Amino acid sequence: MVQTKELRPWSSEIEEVFRTHYTNAFRAAYRITGSHSDAEDVLQTLFLRLLRRGPAGELVSNLGGYVYRAAINASLDVLRSRRDGRCIPLQEEDLPAGGKISPDRMLESKETQVWLRGALAGMNPRWAEIFILRYFDEFDNREIARMLHISHATVAVTLYRVRRLLEREFKARMRGNR
Repeated sequence: MVQTKELRPWSSEIEEVFRTHYTNAFRAAYRITGSHSDAEDVLQTLFLRLLRRGPAGELVSNLGGYVYRAAINASLDVLRSRRDGRCIPLQEEDLPAGGKISPDRMLESKETQVWLRGALAGMNPRWAEIFILRYFDEFDNREIARMLHISHATVAVTLYRVRRLLEREFKARMRGNR
């Protein structure tokens, strides 16, 4: 028999969490995955996990931050699986309106975005999360430090290392394309 009595109160709470935090979590997932459908899948997975966890799960002091970070981490998982499967989506929504960018420049930009997503998927998840929070979501170092419960200096050093790593990988990629 289904335990609907226990599930219903939590269902209404999770609906409120969904309504409150969906937009920010979706934006984060979309910026990382670059795909509307992947972002939707990320959010569906995230909220199903929350629902299964139930009200008896561990308490979270900042639910909005938790949902946002969970969306980032789940999006990175999608990138990792995409890299492993070599599946790169092409969607009309990714193309600029009005044709203001030349086709060559547009292709180069798209290739760079795909490369960056793959590079982030292949690195230490904590490093990728810090990089995404800083450069995709534009949080400052102090905000990131508070969110992740680490020092401001750790954020700064990690960002420096990730930028150097990405710069080396990108230069190597560019030399390989010539």
